[in-house]
Amino acid sequence: MDDDSEPKCRICFEGSEQPHSGELISPCNCRGTQKFVHRSCLAKWQYTAMGELRNSRRAYECSVCKCLFSVKPSEKIWTRISRWLVPGWIHQAVVTSAGIFIIFLSRQFPPALQCLIAFVAIYFSSPFISRGGMASGDPVPAVMAGRYLIADGIPRGSIFYQSVILLLQHDSNVGSLGIIINNAQNVGGPVASWQSIYLTNRQTPDVNMVSGQDGLYWGRGQPRIGVDDADARVRIIHGVSGWGPRQLDGEVRRGSWKIVTADAESALSPDPTLWRTLYYSRPAAD
Repeated sequence: MDDDSEPKCRICFEGSEQPHSGELISPCNCRGTQKFVHRSCLAKWQYTAMGELRNSRRAYECSVCKCLFSVKPSEKIWTRISRWLVPGWIHQAVVTSAGIFIIFLSRQFPPALQCLIAFVAIYFSSPFISRGGMASGDPVPAVMAGRYLIADGIPRGSIFYQSVILLLQHDSNVGSLGIIINNAQNVGGPVASWQSIYLTNRQTPDVNMVSGQDGLYWGRGQPRIGVDDADARVRIIHGVSGWGPRQLDGEVRRGSWKIVTADAESALSPDPTLWRTLYYSRPAAD
């Protein structure tokens, strides 16, 4: 049995051979490649969801099949109280202010040392600035699974330059998963290049339906489509594109991506001109 046929965790995309991740379990009613998850990965996701009081239901219920997880989250009430009493923006403001204050105090040192201190202060405070500013915040309503991300303003030389990404999974509190569909070498992204993702117009037990797209399904590994199915269409893409919690929302807010509706025909048909066609002819989704 090859590696692609082994069950994979739907969060970290690794198999059961990873000893640090724990066992693979099926905590809900999801089927196909969406079925399995490492117990430790699920626990981390539930912990993140519990940090958002308004979204704590996500820690108990699968957002795909709407079934309650068989594994209950480890609820750390002191963390929830802390986040409620001291919102994230206060933490970000404190760290950012501290960085600015350190730069201000460094004026008495030699210029070379000032530059070093400024670099260190900016390096440690910039993640908090980005999370509290354009790089995070409330979810963007238009960003959802089953839509296209059209690269907008991404510099030449990046793998995402003039790319069209089909968003397969999206949850602002968990992260996002997508694949580039207009890459000439069928590279879906810079993550897990050894992993194969396929798109097909045929529903089988081991595939997931692309949200909102009738007749478009995706799965991991090698497709198991009947050889006698002459009407079956399959695209195999290597590697994926991934984002952490609220990271994609932040990139959309910065103007890096234009969100448009997707369709099965363009997703299944390799077309090097797809970016130009969609960018200039398809309006942004609401």
